[in-house]
Amino acid sequence: MSTSQGYEFRSKPLGELYSKWRGAGREESRAEGRQQMAAEAIIKVLRGRGLAPSTVEEEVILRTTDLTLLDFWLDHAFQVASAAELLQARPPVE
Repeated sequence: MSTSQGYEFRSKPLGELYSKWRGAGREESRAEGRQQMAAEAIIKVLRGRGLAPSTVEEEVILRTTDLTLLDFWLDHAFQVASAAELLQARPPVE
């Protein structure tokens, strides 16, 4: 039987379902955290290079949920001539 914060499930399947649900929530939170950190890093790199994004460009970066794209942008934030150029860049299709 599973326990959660002092509660013991009488049903093993219910306890397993709860554990699975709780784990999925943690994974989702971790993914959101990675996305937020990547977006903030991109903005920091651009600002550090004197290429501060506009409010709209910053919003686009912060609202992007595709971690692959964010990682690509972070790599390229060190090379582009402007925030606009960065936002137009897309990873190669494999």
